[in-house]
Parts: sequence; structure tokens; C-alpha cells
Amino acid sequence: MEDQSKTSPNFTRNVLPWLVAAGALLAYLATLNHWVTLTSLPLVAKVTGWDWWNPAMARPLFTLVTWPIHWLPAGWQLVGLNAFSAVCSALTLALLARSVALLPHDRTRDQRQRERGEHGRLSLPVNWLPPLLAALVCGLQLTFWEHATVATGEALDLLLFAYCIRCLLEFRRAQKESWLAQLAFVYGLAVSGNWAMIGFFPCFVVALVWIKGRSCFQGRFLGRMVLYGFAGLLLYLVSPLLQLSSGNASGSFWQLLRNDLATQKMWLAAFPRSRTLLLSLTSLLPLAVMGIRWPTNVGDSSPTGVALTNFMFRVVHLLFLVVCGWVAFDPIFSPRELGYGLAFLPLYYLGALAVGYFSGWLLLVFGVPPGKMWDRPSPLIRAVNRGLVAALWIAVVAAPLLLVKGNLPRVQAQNGPALRQFADAVVQALPKTGALVLSDTSTRLQLLAASMHGKDAAHVLLDTRWLTQISYHRQLAAHYPGRWPAPNAVGSGEVQLPAPLIAQYLAERARTNELFYLHPAAGMWQLENVYLQPHGLVLRALPYAENAIVPPPLSAAEIFANEKVWTDAAAQLTAVRQATALKASDGAVLGGWYSLALNHWGVELQRLGKLAEAGERFAQAGTLATNPVAEINQEVNTFLRTNRTGVAAMSQHPRDLLSTHRTWGALLANYGPFDEPAYCFQLGQVNKQAGLRRQAAIEFLRAQTLNPTNLATRLALAETFLEVRLSAPALEVTKGIRDTPAFAAALKENDVALVRLEALAFAQQTNVAAAVKLLSNAQQRHPKDDLVPETLFQIYLQARQLTNALAAVAQQLLLAPESKRALLNQGAISLELKAYAQAVAALDRLLKLDPSHVPALINRGQALMGLGKLDEAQRDFEALRQREPGLSQGHLGLAELALRRKNNAEALRQFEAGLLRVPAGTPQAAYVTQKIKELKGIQP
Repeated sequence: MEDQSKTSPNFTRNVLPWLVAAGALLAYLATLNHWVTLTSLPLVAKVTGWDWWNPAMARPLFTLVTWPIHWLPAGWQLVGLNAFSAVCSALTLALLARSVALLPHDRTRDQRQRERGEHGRLSLPVNWLPPLLAALVCGLQLTFWEHATVATGEALDLLLFAYCIRCLLEFRRAQKESWLAQLAFVYGLAVSGNWAMIGFFPCFVVALVWIKGRSCFQGRFLGRMVLYGFAGLLLYLVSPLLQLSSGNASGSFWQLLRNDLATQKMWLAAFPRSRTLLLSLTSLLPLAVMGIRWPTNVGDSSPTGVALTNFMFRVVHLLFLVVCGWVAFDPIFSPRELGYGLAFLPLYYLGALAVGYFSGWLLLVFGVPPGKMWDRPSPLIRAVNRGLVAALWIAVVAAPLLLVKGNLPRVQAQNGPALRQFADAVVQALPKTGALVLSDTSTRLQLLAASMHGKDAAHVLLDTRWLTQISYHRQLAAHYPGRWPAPNAVGSGEVQLPAPLIAQYLAERARTNELFYLHPAAGMWQLENVYLQPHGLVLRALPYAENAIVPPPLSAAEIFANEKVWTDAAAQLTAVRQATALKASDGAVLGGWYSLALNHWGVELQRLGKLAEAGERFAQAGTLATNPVAEINQEVNTFLRTNRTGVAAMSQHPRDLLSTHRTWGALLANYGPFDEPAYCFQLGQVNKQAGLRRQAAIEFLRAQTLNPTNLATRLALAETFLEVRLSAPALEVTKGIRDTPAFAAALKENDVALVRLEALAFAQQTNVAAAVKLLSNAQQRHPKDDLVPETLFQIYLQARQLTNALAAVAQQLLLAPESKRALLNQGAISLELKAYAQAVAALDRLLKLDPSHVPALINRGQALMGLGKLDEAQRDFEALRQREPGLSQGHLGLAELALRRKNNAEALRQFEAGLLRVPAGTPQAAYVTQKIKELKGIQP
């Protein structure tokens, strides 16, 4: 029988898909986002070039097909990208309608009794209803709608997926292998930018074998399929080639390609298999049921058995129809709820395809009586059948209305102006003349770039996570010529710059440029030499005054200006709350950002003594997002407003938020700073251990203010003052401890610790005699405490009394033979006294205890070189260079060895590599520079 669709137009298969596409396109254009969302931002940043410092391309096909959008004016580019997604989504729904119309309805006995059309395709007068229902269920589903109105790349990926399914169904209809060739090529294109297509590969192979049969395994056919698929997979080469051409590649072509493949493998393996199985129950399992041509009798051949089997078949089919349709409303078992924030649009598409099939099955089985008279149902059954058909018609009207009612407000909230208003407010807070703008996340920088898109902006955007990479500085110099200096780099290899060097450089730039952070930050090297001053939604970084340990307080005018920013933002904050209430993903993130900023400002106000205003900001932060830090700060605020004597009694055991956050950095980045004594003390300890002494002192000072009766806080504060060579404030702290009656009982247990701090403070004031006297008296009281000789060693070392220092450390080793610090000190002093053999002996003992001890490696290498054991010294410096590539000592040690061996070329190479890692302006930098000049034959 000739296929009638070839000789006469078929409305359902040929016209309806285009009507669906046209209607969908109008709907998506009407709700189109005219800017970006946080979901689309990473991809849009790649296409527009905002993410210039990271040339890797996650979706090469999207980038290539949208390249002509660059020809549009800047103001229309983002709209053009979003409109492209709308077109892709509309075409996807057209393919869905076409695919549903091509599905066979001869799978079950009931269908074969009623459907006699060509290839089993539905020939009912209302055969247009299943494709339309499937398109409505899919097109109005929230995740699909969101990605149809903004450029995330998901719409194009789904279009390719839908086209692959269409190719299978077209081949089943026409038996033309050209459809399978298209399938292989398009599948290859899709895989290059969508790791999920790798996971679907077994399903497509099974479907192809099921439809084509044994002829699938013919060599010629397999060869053609592999060839076409390989042609599509060539798109994998685009990203590595572009990275290499940009000059910012971090490896060879094959390394970059392997990295892309490894990333896809990681995503594929990371998703839990249990959730994959659960999600397949409403997507892949219905397809398996639809694909099997069930025999007339399954199991028992008796009339009762056949009737029971048919009944169960009908129940299962109805259940699939209901559940697959229900998934579009995002119940707890939907991809949106179980997908960890991933779109999983193919699963929604397959569910809609199942809705189309099973609704057609319902119309056929319950709306058309069987051809045989003896199979005609009873009046009761006919009534039930009519009720089911009527329910389907009601669902065709009710389901789209309910989806629109529930999803349209959420789409409008997601595509609303809140995100753009936030970005514009950030731009307005920055100086018009330009600034250095820093952020710890690329998202904030990309958002700022989006707000400035098409405008002349003098801002230099800096991602602090990359500032230690010399290649990043090269990119900055190329992207901002004249505004960012080119690094004094040799060669093109990657070099890790020391974090203190970056902190020093940023502090220098802050003196001559305006430096801003896009969000509150803490516990970072970049902030050790600058402090952050609130400036609306951003924070200005200013250098500390000489010998200053805490930032100056804000002036009344600065407080008023910041308060005005938050007062004027009331309407915008209300819009964010509404978006968050509607579960718009951008609304939740924006709420978190505003909450973070408000908590930071509240802490600033509270530390200035403006408790009422601070309490309002903490409360406001809690209304925008869940912020446990702001809640704790608000508790402190409430206590301070009712009891100004301190908060020691407020909470003996504050809530442990670190158990839910891996690091302090993550906790502070999400919620903002603490203003609670226990947490301030803990953060001060963390900063002190990291070498961030100024930031540690700030936290200790605040903890002392909030809880004056905590001895540990005062001891830590005094020690921190000494580490930054502020002896007078340290002595004030120790005097305060001795003068406080509450500490009388604890002084006996902390006698040595307190004497140590006082002695070090006297030594810094060059009063060595007073320091030694204090320690000698303490040694008589505590003869077995090794902290006393260790402190004596430090004082003698500062006074350059090296023989006395060596005697003190020997005394310490008698009390603590395995003290790593004492062994290191003994080795260092012996090295300085040129007692190289004694130094090597001490350092050998230390490295036996701790083979990875970096200072011991440095000193032993120097001592071995002093003994003339150059090969052994080289092994230490080589090990040091491999273990700590960011340190200069490994390269400089190898350079000195090369000089001794008269290998000037190697010495020059190592000195140049070491110079990249030496802080500028230091005596060591001057020495290395002089050596390089000498080796190059340049006279001083």
C-alpha cells in the first residue's frame, strides 16, 4: 500500500509541527529575556569574549553557529542570542510533534484491533491531539521554558537530541539510510558539546538495532555510520585549536583535547547512578514499553488470563500517561528536583514523547470500538471508556492552563530586571574614571562585563584566583595595554607567583589607583596590606597607614552615603524577595549576594557602635536569604543593646557552622563576616596560622572587645602584635592581663607564656638585659619548660649574639630532643656560624623526622654547598624546586651551584627563574638582578 503522506498533505505530520513551532516561538519571544541570567552568563561570556582569560570552549557548536551575532550592535547581541534559543526550542517542539505523529500504534493487541493505518500510524480524525498535547506539556514545562528564553546552549543541545530521535522514526517510516547517516553526523556534533549524549549512546544503539535489525551489523553500513559520526566528532578539535591560537593555552593540543574529554567523563561519572535509574522510570522505561510489539497473548492463554493481561496492560499504559504528564509539573521525582541543578531537558522531552504516544493510545483503545462484534464492550465499559476519553480532553485544556499559571510568573521573575539592576548598581558605585576591580569569582566579573557591554569602560577586571599565575598577568597586559604592566617574565612557561608578592603589588597599586572589590572578602593574602571600605554594593580597597594595624573608622558622611544606598534599594530588594519566593534561581542567588553585603555592612555599623542600625541590617539580611552568620550577629546585637558589659555569657558553645562548609573561606564568602567573640577568635587563629597577621589582629581585637575576660584572646593578640613588631601595644596587652583580677588564677598556669611575650617585647625595644632577666627568673620557676630556652634563642638571635643563641637551642634540645623547631634553629645558627658539619647533622635529624620540611631542605642545601658537597646540595635544591615551585630558593640555590661549576648559562637561567619569585624591592631581588647583569656582561 502506498504511503498517502507522500501524495497528499497530511495535516498532523506536515502542517501541525510548523503551527506548533510558530505558536511556541511567539510565546517564547513574548517572554524573552532581554539580558542575561546567571545560568546563561558563562556561555554568553564565552561567545561575547568577556571570559577572555579562559579560552576553553565548552559548547563549540553553539559558539560557531552564533558567531554572526557579533555583527549586531552591542545592544542587540544579547537579545539575538536569547532569540536564537527561542528559535531552537520552537523547532524542537516541531520535531516533537512530528515524532509523535510518526509513532506506530500497533504495539498491543488492542491497538492492532482498531488501527489499520499505514505503518500503524494513528489515523483517527483527532490524530492531531497527541502531538499537540505532547508539545504543550514539553513547551510549557518550567525548565524548558526557562532555557527557551535565554541563551544557555541547552536549547540547541535538545534540538540536536530531538533531531536524532526524528531520524530514527523517519527511517522506520521510509527505510532510507540517509536518515541514519544524518543521525550519525548530528549525534557526533551533539556529543562534542554535551556529555549527556555519551550517556544516551547505548540507548540509541539499541533503538537502531531494534528498528533496522540484523542488517545493522553489515560492514559497509557500520563503516558509513562510523565515518559520518567521526565527521561530527571533529568538532572536538575546535576548542583546543582556538586555545592554541589565542596564545593562552595551558598545554599542547593533545593535552587540551584530553582535558576536554576528561571533563565530560567527570560530569558523566559524577552523577549518582541511583538517581539516573530513578529518572529513567519516567523517560527511558516508557520508551521501552512503546518500542516493543507485544504479542496477542502474553502468559496464560485462557480467556480469563488474556482478559487479566489486557487489563494490566491498560493500567500500565494509563499509569505511564499520568506519571509522564505529571513530571512536567516538577514533582519530587522530576529531573528538576533530582538533577542537582542540571537542566536534563532530554528527559523532559522523552517524557513528553511518551505523553504523546500514550494519549494517542488512549484515544484509540478507549475511543474506538474493536472491529469484531464479540469484542464489543458492555454498556458499563463503554461509559468508562467515554469517561477516560473525556478526561483526556479535559487534560488537554487543563494541563496547559495549569502549567502557564504556575510557570509564567516564575519565568517572568527569572527573566525580570533584578539581575540587571544589581549589575547596574555595581557599575554606578564604581568611579567613572576607571578602577582596578577584583573578585574571587568569575561570575561577578562576567556580570559586570555584561553591564558594561558595548560601553567604553576604563575598568580593569581582575580574577584574584588567577593572580598568582604569570600567564594571567601576560593576558592582562595584552588585554589592558597601558593599564596593566607586562610581567618581567622569561620564556612562556607557567610560573606560580608567591601570594605575599601579589599582596604587596596590590597595595602599591592601591596607592596610585582606585582599587575595588565586588564583594566582601576575608582571610586572603590580597587583603593583608589593604582594608575594605564599604562603598554601596562594592568595597574600596585602601592601603593601611604606616604601622597601622586596624583600618580607620568610617566618617559620618561615609556612613550616611552607605545607609542611603540601602534605603534607596528598598524596591529592588522587594523584587528580589518576590523572585526568591517564586523559586527563581537568580532570585535566590541575588538574595544571597544582598544578604552577604547587608551582613557585612551590619558588622561595620555594629563595630562603630551603631547598634540599632546594625540590627536592622542583620534582620534585613535574614529576609533575603538564609544567613546563619547574620542570625548569630543579630543575637550578639540584641545582647549588646540590652547588656553593654560584653557577650561572654551569651553563648558558651556557638553554633558550629564549619561542619557544613569545607573552609572558612567558603563560609565567609557565602554569608559575610562574624561579629561574635568565639568565631572572631577562631578566625583570628586561622589567619595567624596562614601568616595574615594584620587580619588576625583585627579579629583578636574585636573578640577582646566583645569578651574582655577571655585570656586566650589577649595572649594571641599580644603575640600577633609582636609578629608585626609592635612591642608597645603588646606590652599594653600583657600589662592589662596582669592588672585584671579575673585573670589572677589563670596567671599561674600561663606564667611562661606571659613572660615569653614580655621578654620578646623588651627585646624588640633593644632591652635585651631585661628580657634575659625575665626569662632567667622564669627558668628557675619552670626548669623543665623548653619554651624558656626557645625564647632565649629568639632574643639572642635578634641581638645577633649567635654563640649564646646556639647554647640556648642546645639547652632546648636537652629538654625536647625531637623538637623540629629546635633542630631547625640549631641548623640555621650553625650555618650562619659556618659550622657546616654541625648544621648538616642537625638538619639530617630534622629531615629524618619530617622528610618534607622545606626550610630544612633550604638550609641543608646551603650547608652542603659550604662543605663542597655540590652533588648532594643539588639533590636538595632539586627536591625543593619540585616540592615548592613557587619559592625562589630552589632556583637560586641551583644558580649558585652552577656558578661554582663555571656553568654560566645554567646559572643565568636559574637566576632569571628565581627573580620571578622574589619580592620586588628586597635586597635579595637587588642581589639577583646584579648577578643577572654580571652574567649577561652588563657593567653596573
